[in-house]
Amino acid sequence: MGSKFGIPTLLIFLLLGMGFRTIGITYMTEEAVQMIGLMAMSVIIFTGGMETKFNDIKPVLLPGILLSTFGVLLTAILTGVFIWWISGFKFTNIEFPLIIALLLAATMSSTDSASVFSILKSNNIKLKHNLRPMLELESGSNDPVAYMLTITLTSVVVNQGVVAYGGIAARFIMQFLLGGVIGYLIGLMVIQILRSKFVVKTALKSLYPMLVLAAIFLTYSLTNMLHGNGYLAVYVAGMVFGNEKGCIRFLKKFTKNRVFLNIERVDSDKEINKKDITRFLDSMTLMFQMALFLSLGLLVDVRNVWYMVPISLLISIFMMAVARPAAVFVLLGIPFKTLKEHKWRDKAFISWVGLRGAAPILFATYPFVNHVPGSEQIFSIVFIVTLISLLIQGSTIAKSAKMLKLDEVADDDVRQIKIDMLDDKFDNEFSELILTKDMLANGDTLKDIKVPDNKQVILVKRKDDCFAVNGKIKLYENDILLTAPIYDDLLTDESNLSNS
Repeated sequence: MGSKFGIPTLLIFLLLGMGFRTIGITYMTEEAVQMIGLMAMSVIIFTGGMETKFNDIKPVLLPGILLSTFGVLLTAILTGVFIWWISGFKFTNIEFPLIIALLLAATMSSTDSASVFSILKSNNIKLKHNLRPMLELESGSNDPVAYMLTITLTSVVVNQGVVAYGGIAARFIMQFLLGGVIGYLIGLMVIQILRSKFVVKTALKSLYPMLVLAAIFLTYSLTNMLHGNGYLAVYVAGMVFGNEKGCIRFLKKFTKNRVFLNIERVDSDKEINKKDITRFLDSMTLMFQMALFLSLGLLVDVRNVWYMVPISLLISIFMMAVARPAAVFVLLGIPFKTLKEHKWRDKAFISWVGLRGAAPILFATYPFVNHVPGSEQIFSIVFIVTLISLLIQGSTIAKSAKMLKLDEVADDDVRQIKIDMLDDKFDNEFSELILTKDMLANGDTLKDIKVPDNKQVILVKRKDDCFAVNGKIKLYENDILLTAPIYDDLLTDESNLSNS
């Protein structure tokens, strides 16, 4: 039902948790929710990193990084100042000093990767101008920045404003560096372990998914223990694991072919068996998401929430209409070559896809645990703002893409086909592209049809017939083109050419 209306299905579990809390069935402590949240966010972020392909994000790397770092910071500052300004009015029911207002804004400053991934996939939204990989990159990598802002501002409040700003800057830099380096190294170590002859030739091979899950929790715990950013480390480790060939080539090039970790293929390209790992992590992600949303709902006291509706509504409107668009238009307006390609329609859509989800509600538990003044009000406001964002923005993403003419292919024109391949070095996702009258407007041969990037047409299906395609065959409306991914990295990999 949630997918039908464009609303994340997991929202049902959030409301279910609220219902349980209302009738007094059970109660969940903030510490327990944080523990569930840490595990859930780690698996979700790792999976998001694993699904982020270097070839897809290369053209949008700069805007994605700008939005996931400075975009979060600008959103937090603008929203915090706004909350501080309106908190003095009687109808708002709050009187927050600037530092508390900034803390509240920091908890809500990141977009939610789980919600963005869920809505884009469930609605099969195909976007122009590489917007989808950029949105997925931003939503998958901006939680670490919001987390650091929340933890830092919480520390400032607890220490009653006694803080060294140079220390904060150094802490930010150190957390980023440690998170990136540790995540990259552990990602390579996981690849090495799963490719080792001992693991491949023993029963441990059947435990690949569990080994990866253990590595995810180890990455977060170790990085956090060393005062790095655990979420960033998990995301980087996921990207390394999902893009192992590119990461290994980069490491060899960077070290002039002196690879410190002896990463070698054992017998073939099938040892890691990513299909099973991906399926396992997808199942674990769904389970953790359900547990997280349910437990977050159990924290909500509906009786206290209603008093925060007016201020929450104002904050929601400000974030959707002012803070998020301002951050997007300012950062994507920087005169870099890769940013000039984004027109106002792109920026407007990116602004609207600033969904809030589980991460802001989870971050709002940190003021609770640290006994920050007004922490109950903070949690209630964050919860309502998240609910409004999921209901309004989440249900209108597909419509807004069509309204702004950014949907490249209609929802019913593309069907994803999953095929079990014998070799895991190939993606097992093919696509059926149904030709429409508009798609044939510029011509009726293959060279006149705009095929999605990194795709190649391999077959044409017309009624009950299938045949190979070439540039001379005339195409008709309702013809179905079967497309397969193009792997430029395999074609340029000398080792693959020599082994073929």
